[in-house]
Amino acid sequence: MYEGIDTLVIHDELALEDSLPFVWQPITGPLTTAVLQRHADSNLHLLQACLALDDQITHDNPDEAIPQSAELARLDSKMNLVLDLLGRLLAQHQSYPAPSRIRFNARGAEWTMAAAQAAQTDTETCGVLEIYLRECLVDPLKLIGRVEQIAKGGRVAVRFDAQPDAVMNLLGKFIFRQHRRRVADARHPKRA
Repeated sequence: MYEGIDTLVIHDELALEDSLPFVWQPITGPLTTAVLQRHADSNLHLLQACLALDDQITHDNPDEAIPQSAELARLDSKMNLVLDLLGRLLAQHQSYPAPSRIRFNARGAEWTMAAAQAAQTDTETCGVLEIYLRECLVDPLKLIGRVEQIAKGGRVAVRFDAQPDAVMNLLGKFIFRQHRRRVADARHPKRA
């Protein structure tokens, strides 16, 4: 039975397609090891925060093996609310690019570039793709890669340079959770 959700794949891995704020910035000079390490550390912390925001503790049926689990769940819920509110406050003072459709995973990304920008971009151009995964998180995910292909209509395919395993694993986990949530939502649509 078709459930209305297609599994999207880029470079033989599950990919996420969504309308998100992002920007592609070509890199003109060499990248230092320090810059690469800062990107890796920032990406690691950002993905950990995204996954923590996604974690939902079931409040209806707390683990009875741990007597304090209901209290921990309540505190966790309050902490998530405070972090969300703080993130929204910060986001009000942050300007983001306009959301556009993008498909990505830990190995690459595809999107449609404006005609003028596509005309100025060559294959093998190196750059940084900055994707804002959550409105409540100020920093973007920063992935360095090279343009593999520019198709008619400005469709761009970028292959990312090797990321640290920890970043690739967390990004894969984030994408899998988003895919799983969409499948669940398609199976059981929320009633208005």
